[in-house]
Amino acid sequence: MSAPYNLSQTAVGCIFFVYLVGTFSSTYMGRLADHIGSSRVLCLSIGIMLSGCLITINGNLYVKILGVAILTFGFFGSHSVASSWVGKCGGVDKAQASSLYLLFYYVGASVIGYMGGKFLSWYAWDGVVFLISISLSVALLLAVLLFRTEARYNVGIANES
Repeated sequence: MSAPYNLSQTAVGCIFFVYLVGTFSSTYMGRLADHIGSSRVLCLSIGIMLSGCLITINGNLYVKILGVAILTFGFFGSHSVASSWVGKCGGVDKAQASSLYLLFYYVGASVIGYMGGKFLSWYAWDGVVFLISISLSVALLLAVLLFRTEARYNVGIANES
């Protein structure tokens, strides 16, 4: 709402319409995971999130909003794939596995959200992008390790070709 964009509250609120991208992303990435495997789609989705995050560094408002839309697409895709994959891999302990996933999801969101505010006050938007990029890089590394484990043990892949 402040310089350099000077947007109204209404205009800022309308940016949240990019969340509609998530309704498509969740379904699309879920179907893709059924065809090529959850770990592959999780890696792809996190990579999409990272790309969208980095795009927001651009100073042009429309490019920033595009970056947020791309990040949102990746986020909803990765969250839907990860949460369903946990259920598939949980075996007889599906409820506990899902509970742990949600626990770590919300604790992570709280901690990173809190730190995001600190990074914003300390380093402006570039600091937030840095924090999110580091977090997504760690997530991508973990997803790649899961992919390698999944490939080795053939865990949780439906219809892998």
